[in-house]
Amino acid sequence: MSEALTKVQVTSLARPTSGSLLAARTAIKISEELQGVFVKARAEKWSPDALADALYIRLPEFVIETDGLWDTALYLADEFFQLGDQLLLVSKDTGLVIAKLSEDDLYTPAPVSRETEDGNTHLATSLPRLRPDLEGLLVEWQFTKGREDKLMATMAVRAKQTPLLKQEGDPRLQKVTKGGRKQIVERLNDVLPDLLQNCTGSARAFLNLCVFCTEPPDDLIPTAPCTSMAKVLMPVVDPLTFNLQHDPFTSLKSQIGTQWARDIARVLAAQVYGHGPVLEGSVFDSLPRGFWVASPNVAMALRDRRALVVPEAPSVLLRHDEGPAACILINPESFKCASREFLDRWEVAASLEFTLYIDHRKASAYEFKDVPVSGVAVEVVA
Repeated sequence: MSEALTKVQVTSLARPTSGSLLAARTAIKISEELQGVFVKARAEKWSPDALADALYIRLPEFVIETDGLWDTALYLADEFFQLGDQLLLVSKDTGLVIAKLSEDDLYTPAPVSRETEDGNTHLATSLPRLRPDLEGLLVEWQFTKGREDKLMATMAVRAKQTPLLKQEGDPRLQKVTKGGRKQIVERLNDVLPDLLQNCTGSARAFLNLCVFCTEPPDDLIPTAPCTSMAKVLMPVVDPLTFNLQHDPFTSLKSQIGTQWARDIARVLAAQVYGHGPVLEGSVFDSLPRGFWVASPNVAMALRDRRALVVPEAPSVLLRHDEGPAACILINPESFKCASREFLDRWEVAASLEFTLYIDHRKASAYEFKDVPVSGVAVEVVA
């Protein structure tokens, strides 16, 4: 449901059938007697059970379908006492309340021309109706909900759920629906501060050469505050093709943490290169031992030397046997995460702010003139 409408949910133990609830709503709409029951209930301050009893007695005179009529009466009573006389939006499929409306959500169209029986015309006043933008959102929501309900039913069969998963909810199916994907992002937002600490592979090796600090060190000069923005795109054009064994939550954590580590390494390499001196060397010579931050072509040419591949980064050597090469100060209030869906793609973005304090005695910048062009532009992470 769009946030343009105020979503509401009635808290009730009743489980009315859609046919009975919709029939009861129609009867109340046209019957002054049933409407009077609600007026009397408010004036005399009835309890929800008393109102439900009164409706249960009178509704059989107005509706044909009486199965589950008590649940219908109880739900309508709970709805009345919780939401009052507000203008409500009701699902035509279930009869349950979806959202509440305000006067700002309605508009009155311009008068329309009508022809009378004698051939004359006059302007007829139009009835108030939902704003076109909200009406369009509702149509889209209804279509999406119906599509996702079918998808969930199909994928639930494929997932071979246990009774417990059916009752509690299967996390493997979260990625199938838009609401489920939103829940994944909410979970991700809670663990953002831990992503850098949980990096693996070459990103972990690079971060091991740095130290995370909570206070600025006195003996090092800081860089300007930097912002790292990690983005992950996932196609959602056909959820029926999703691999249920793939965990998007774990994948997002890994990819975002790695992108943040690369951004930190890119800033470090640029600062070391700008600080100088820049040493000239050959990738075929014997180079000092250490850990490299390098572009894909340089990293591939360095062969057996450990490196973090950072596109378009200058080549920098960190000497791991001399202690931390930099201190990373992260603003703990800067972690943010958001997502959007467009063109059948799910985009998740997460950002943080950091400041680097580099010990230039433990890092060296290199300029290589003989790097073979491999054509490699990205690093494939298994």
